[in-house]
Amino acid sequence: ALGIDVHQVHIYSTSTDDLRPASADALAAGAFDAVIVRSGSAARALAQFVPRWPSTTAAVAGGRPSSLVLRELGIPVAAISGSPDAATVVATTLELLGLKGVK
Repeated sequence: ALGIDVHQVHIYSTSTDDLRPASADALAAGAFDAVIVRSGSAARALAQFVPRWPSTTAAVAGGRPSSLVLRELGIPVAAISGSPDAATVVATTLELLGLKGVK
């Protein structure tokens, strides 16, 4: 009635690289205090390469959507940023680590 035709097309795809990142072994060993996850696809890739999340590493979600995927994957979420912009995500992580005010 409005003269609008909707066409669904596939224009973007996210896929996980098959090459295991060098940092995956360090993460699995608990070498990091925190890891920032800013997308669901990044969470899925993390879970693929590090299937058992180290209890000593805090997962910080860049927002609620990322946190939901992390939890679905069994990765405990230590903090959720109030905004997905880089500065807020970093500030959230620093506060979690007890480094509030550090730049």
